[in-house]
Amino acid sequence: MDGSDNVLVTGWFVGAVDFGGGTLSSAGGLEVFAAKYSPAGAYKWAKRFGGSSSDVGNKIIADNLGDVFVGGYFQNAGDFGGGVFLSSTGGLDAFLLKLAQ
Repeated sequence: MDGSDNVLVTGWFVGAVDFGGGTLSSAGGLEVFAAKYSPAGAYKWAKRFGGSSSDVGNKIIADNLGDVFVGGYFQNAGDFGGGVFLSSTGGLDAFLLKLAQ
């Protein structure tokens, strides 16, 4: 939860999923997602990140400014915002992503 009691969720999905604001589609493998809901459970936003291999979000937190941080791992290469692909050094590599308020 963030400082306003909004609920933050991260994890992974395969194929297509709708967290409440429209369909997010996978690039081929497991995709990272981050989503935010109001204290009453109303959809605020959802985003997907990653590439065509295994990409998993397993930690999510917000700072006192409302910025959201997502941590996890990715394999091969993935887009974590801005259209710039990060390349893995082999196997599974960690990522830390900041979603500005």
